[in-house]
Formats: sequence, structure tokens, C-alpha cells
Amino acid sequence: MDLASIQNGIVFVCGAPHIKNSNYINNTLKGKPKHYGSCSPKCAQDLIKRAWIEDNIVDLEMLAEELEEKWNIEIGIGTLRQAKENGWQYYLTGDECVNGHLDAKKSSRRQCLQCRANEAISDATKKTSKSISISQSWCF
Repeated sequence: MDLASIQNGIVFVCGAPHIKNSNYINNTLKGKPKHYGSCSPKCAQDLIKRAWIEDNIVDLEMLAEELEEKWNIEIGIGTLRQAKENGWQYYLTGDECVNGHLDAKKSSRRQCLQCRANEAISDATKKTSKSISISQSWCF
């Protein structure tokens, strides 16, 4: 699969045509981070991430199968942009979350499923402890 098609100097990454401009060329010469044409850096990051996913697809497919069994859901392998384009509820990029979990994320919240589960347990514990403290305050 060709991630970025180039036709007559125009790069198609996110669906919109992007021309490699002088900023791209100058950044290339200076060795600075660059992005493709007039597109935002996020578009280029998406392209780089898609290439990484394509290179590691076998490992990601095995991980996705394990996570699908664990959470009993269907997980798409790709970036957030791909998840939104394809209507996936859950997606797997292969990146760790801020808490170090290597898990799928929900497209609408961008939060990993393990963090969401931990958050739900934490909220339930807080509610239980509040109800216990309220009921104890009424005891004489």
C-alpha cells in the first residue's frame, strides 16, 4: 500500500493535495523536523505512524487479538485519523499511554481501555467510601 502518492510534485497524504514548499526544502537542508507541504505537522505524523504500523502489522495483529478477547470488543489497527475515517469505536496504534499501558483506545475519548477501567474502579471506590462515611455519621 502506498501511504503517500506523489503526482507532479503534489503529495497526497490526508486526502488534500500538498505542494512541497520552500519551508519543507529549507528544513530538509538544515536537518530540522519537517512536514509534507502545506499540510500540518499532524498530517506528516499520521503518515509516519501509518508507515510504522505497516512495518509492525504482524505483532499488532497478535496484540489486537489478545485485547479483543480481553475486552470482548472489535479493535481496528491504525491511527486515530483512520479510526475516525473507518468508523471504528476502538483502535490500536501500538503506542503506550501516559501510564505505560499498551492497550487499545476508544476513538471518542482517546483514552486507553485499561486507564478507563482503572478510572471506573477508582470512581466506584470513592462512591462506596462516601456512602460508608455518610451512613457512619448518622450512627450514634
